[in-house]
Amino acid sequence: FDHCQGQWSLPSTLVGPARGASGITARVQPPQSVVLTWVDNNVNEISHHVERSLAVPPAYQSIGGLLPRDSTRFEDTDIAAHTLYAYRVLVTNANGSAVVGEAQVLTLPNQPSDLSVRALAPLALRVEWTDTNQVIVGCCEYVLRRKAEDDSQWTEIPLPARTVAYADENLSGDTAYDYKLSARNDSGEPLAIESLAHFTLANLGSLQATAT
Repeated sequence: FDHCQGQWSLPSTLVGPARGASGITARVQPPQSVVLTWVDNNVNEISHHVERSLAVPPAYQSIGGLLPRDSTRFEDTDIAAHTLYAYRVLVTNANGSAVVGEAQVLTLPNQPSDLSVRALAPLALRVEWTDTNQVIVGCCEYVLRRKAEDDSQWTEIPLPARTVAYADENLSGDTAYDYKLSARNDSGEPLAIESLAHFTLANLGSLQATAT
């Protein structure tokens, strides 16, 4: 209160922008990134910047540097697999910064590798792969999908964590089969690995797969 002028006076520095952003969302994007989007409600901001933390315990750190004014999107590619992150967006104007939104997201598991298929028995194939998530606590189920040459839909075979092989039995000896494999958690699946070609029981070799 200014006693000389008989009126209230505002301090020269106001903390935070006049209006904050809203509607922040975080979503995973295969093969392994997190995309943040938000609504910019400001007309006087100088910049935005994103902070990230492991969800428990929270300890936010700035990532990605300063984003230009009117920014509404940020992609985080420096992340670990099957990890729960919290994000928040800060808006800065000439008078300071304010936290204007927060979101959490669970990142995708690692993509399995080295998928191969070989004959196991007269009517069985053995599908094998490398478990790339074995050192991650609580991660993750695998999903093997099989499609015979005459089928239009893939048959889904859920498998528990730490699985590295599956014996596919009671197959037809003159039918070609395709396989693809992915890991899956509550956020979804990274890109699957698919076999290179139709695999028949008449072929006693081993076909290696490539990521697609």
